Amino acid sequence: MRGLIAWRIASTALCAALLAGITGPAAMAADSVRERSHAASHASVPGVDTLMAQIKSLGNLGEAVTPVTGLLNTVLKADNGQLATTEATQLIKAVKQAIADVTPKAVGDPQAKDAVSDALAALQKSLDTLLDAVTSGDSGKVATAVTGVVTALVNYVAATLLASGLPAPDLPGLSVPTP
Repeated sequence: MRGLIAWRIASTALCAALLAGITGPAAMAADSVRERSHAASHASVPGVDTLMAQIKSLGNLGEAVTPVTGLLNTVLKADNGQLATTEATQLIKAVKQAIADVTPKAVGDPQAKDAVSDALAALQKSLDTLLDAVTSGDSGKVATAVTGVVTALVNYVAATLLASGLPAPDLPGLSVPTP
């Protein structure tokens, strides 16, 4: 019986030694990588402030687009695209406020500022046209008004992103005026 206990202890010790021999170098390598990545994360990325501002601009995109797309979904799901006047007025007022809240207030380049201002005015006008269409009783006007809002929203987003310092798109075949 003593031999059996000794054999189990020896077997357990051998397994532990093998396990340590196999996993030890991997654990040491992982520690080394972790230390290098930790040290590398403290290094400054060139132009980090500009890049962070651009990323913030992209994040704000959802705050401008989501209320508009929510409004358009509501209109398109409504019976014949028609809404009660009070409901439509409240929805469009809320969308206009949401867009105004995320519109950049300080744009350094006067040309870019004008582009954002013009795009915002066009988007607000298209929302007014949508309000008229969804309360007119004429479902034929709704599709045209929705298309106008979508186009104005794309123009607004493009103007806002370009004014915020993001690089102009370089997609083949796409021509976007730069501010």
